[in-house]
Amino acid sequence: MKAAPGLARQRGVVLVVALVLLAVFSMIAIAAIKGSISTEVVGRAMRASEEAMQAAETALRHCEQQVLANNAAIPINDDLATDRPVMWETRAHWDDGAKAYTLPAAIVDSGDGAARKARTPPKCMVERYRLRTLRGASEGESYLVTAVGYTRDYAQQGGKTVAGGEVWLQSILRR
Repeated sequence: MKAAPGLARQRGVVLVVALVLLAVFSMIAIAAIKGSISTEVVGRAMRASEEAMQAAETALRHCEQQVLANNAAIPINDDLATDRPVMWETRAHWDDGAKAYTLPAAIVDSGDGAARKARTPPKCMVERYRLRTLRGASEGESYLVTAVGYTRDYAQQGGKTVAGGEVWLQSILRR
């Protein structure tokens, strides 16, 4: 038995249409997978940034409390000759234990112990200076408190950040 001539042509078209639809659905699936991977990467980066922010906030609040309580464990850098504190701007000062304070693990630890110990602990630096009015009169002593928190993957080499990130916060205290 011989097939009708129009029927034979239709069988070939069905195969081509099926292959085109398969290719389209494959492209849609690949785009969806790439989108979900990108979303995950962005989410991880935001989480790391938020953890560094929380570490910096912890350091800032802790150092502010210690300054207000006159705790001698926190080094207070005196440079009353300048109108503005500038020590915090120099990276080498942050590695100097006499100028910067590294928070103890007990203050930073959030209960997950081992994971927290692997990261660089947050630091703070306190600088005393004279706050002046617009007319130049002295307003008394003020303290610039600078804190820095780091992401878990933070790494530094030769004074430059080579991996991860850091968050810097500052506040001014007056007594």
